[in-house]
Amino acid sequence: MKTIAFVSGTGGAGKTSLVYHLAHMLPRLGYPTLAVDLDPLATLSSLLLGDKRLEEMWDEGTHTVLSSLAPLMDGQEDIGRPNPFVVTESLWGLAGEPALWSLDGPLAEARFECHSGERSAFSRLSAFHRVVQRAGQETKSAVALLDLGSGLGSINQTALLAADFLVFPVAADTFSLHGLKVLGPFIRQWREEWRHLRQRVGNSSAELPEGRMAPVGYVALRLNFFQGRRTRFQAQWMNQIPAVYATEVLGVKETEIPRDDHDESCLALLRNYGSLMSMAQEARKPMFDLTPADGAVGSYAPLVHECFQDFEGLATLLVMQCGVEKPT
Repeated sequence: MKTIAFVSGTGGAGKTSLVYHLAHMLPRLGYPTLAVDLDPLATLSSLLLGDKRLEEMWDEGTHTVLSSLAPLMDGQEDIGRPNPFVVTESLWGLAGEPALWSLDGPLAEARFECHSGERSAFSRLSAFHRVVQRAGQETKSAVALLDLGSGLGSINQTALLAADFLVFPVAADTFSLHGLKVLGPFIRQWREEWRHLRQRVGNSSAELPEGRMAPVGYVALRLNFFQGRRTRFQAQWMNQIPAVYATEVLGVKETEIPRDDHDESCLALLRNYGSLMSMAQEARKPMFDLTPADGAVGSYAPLVHECFQDFEGLATLLVMQCGVEKPT
């Protein structure tokens, strides 16, 4: 199973909506999918389950990432068995919850203790990785999509270790641009730091993750087009993103950046689908599944079709870039 984390330096770029729609598209292309909500805000969980069922799940203490981590955080040697919930026949989820914030301190301590070779600290830092891998084995998923919260706190640092690949959702604004400038160098430094820590302790019963964290590319979201072209305001920001992504995320020297118009790191340019998102939230389904009964009539009908094609193309490219294998 391949694991793909979606990371953003700031909120509001549309990251969780992107994960939600890819989670529904990938199974249709033949890839059983596990959607893991590692954001304490739990927005992805709310989209997948609805608020009422999500609150019941929190009260029950089941099907969440935290419920699997509880034994380890209570001093036991390992995590509990993950219990993914079923969304569709080939889509499963693990829910986030606000109580994940309680892990911020212990995970920060674990990172510090790893430098002194404390093996229990390595077990805590690899906990998200083990939860994802075991849930993937139980569901026989081909790919796991990890929805991370914004920022660079201890929860996200630990979650990044569970990722084989990274996708960066961006909006055409200054926040996304400067978010890349912060995220990129940190991830490159954290990848190198983890490599050295892992070498010091060696692979052990802690099932240490490789911590590959390989950038796949970025997805530009909520773009407005006029006669097939981006608006001038959005274009001024989007024109800067390729160079910033190359230098800050990939570590490419500015003099080595190709000067042509083709940017291999751009996975997709997704438009602003307008009212489709609010319709989809009310109908509790992806935008590309909306029907006239949901209000997708008139000019919205071709937009639904366009949305399906956009996400089908992005999902196809993503599995190809990440080497996701389709089950036989």
